[in-house]
Amino acid sequence: MSLAKDIASRIVKERKVIEIEGWGENGDPLILYSQPLSARDIIQLQNKHKNFLNEMTLEGVIDLIVNKLETEDGQKAFKIDDKPIIRGFDPIKLSNIGASIIGEVTTIEEAEKN
Repeated sequence: MSLAKDIASRIVKERKVIEIEGWGENGDPLILYSQPLSARDIIQLQNKHKNFLNEMTLEGVIDLIVNKLETEDGQKAFKIDDKPIIRGFDPIKLSNIGASIIGEVTTIEEAEKN
């Protein structure tokens, strides 16, 4: 086994709970989940949205949301076809969801450590 595979097998990847106020039934919070952000995720976003971590656009945040959010059973919460609908959502709420997914990562170098 390669060193990278050995390290990857030891890393515990706990899903992050993302609680979205007002999106659940009857105005309750909607509980979704996100796998930890990886260098692969950042590279994918950076390829489509240049300098994403330093200059987050709403379109980049929407791509992050579509790519990372999962239901409790691990299924994607949104499909690419949902993007036009998501564009109609409150931009502040979308930004907050994106920030919850990203967490403490503030630079590409930090993201690549994952």
